[in-house]
Amino acid sequence: MAKADAVDQLALERALGCGSCSAGLCAAYHPASPNLLAYPSGGVVVLWDSARKQQLSFFRSKRACRPFASLAFSRDGAYLAAGERSTTQGAGPEIIIWECSTGRQLQALRGHKHGVGSVAFSHDGRLLVTTGESYDGQLCVWDWQAGVLLCKQHAQTEVYRACFVDEAAASTTIATIGKSGHFKVRPAPAALACT
Repeated sequence: MAKADAVDQLALERALGCGSCSAGLCAAYHPASPNLLAYPSGGVVVLWDSARKQQLSFFRSKRACRPFASLAFSRDGAYLAAGERSTTQGAGPEIIIWECSTGRQLQALRGHKHGVGSVAFSHDGRLLVTTGESYDGQLCVWDWQAGVLLCKQHAQTEVYRACFVDEAAASTTIATIGKSGHFKVRPAPAALACT
């Protein structure tokens, strides 16, 4: 049996510890099940049931393990997104999206150079906004299901987190918070034409 085949047949039974987090965003709570939360543990994301005090499942990238830094569930809890930390290994960091019910990886998005600091779904679940870690300085808006980067905008200061703030299905407003008291509410590029 080849080494790769042997590794593919291994099953992870338990993850120990919690990975380092970006801007204190260590866990994401499932919106439909308040006892469920996801947290990074190195190159895996653990789904934890706090009522039963049990690890339920693990989410992993299809490529080599890199530590995850940021997590978010879609509003309906159907999807989980995780952004990778900055590393010096090979290709840039990815944003991975999984289907929660099956654990199947649906998408791997690349657009940041130095790690993904935060991820957030729009209210309708169609879009994803991501920010880069400190040296990246990018705010990105994705049509994640199509795997398309719709907009990339350079932030003038380090952005710790971004999210869609209006309840409209069109998700027309993004709020960002960052270094030195930075707080900004900006129209999301409705036509997705960033400058």
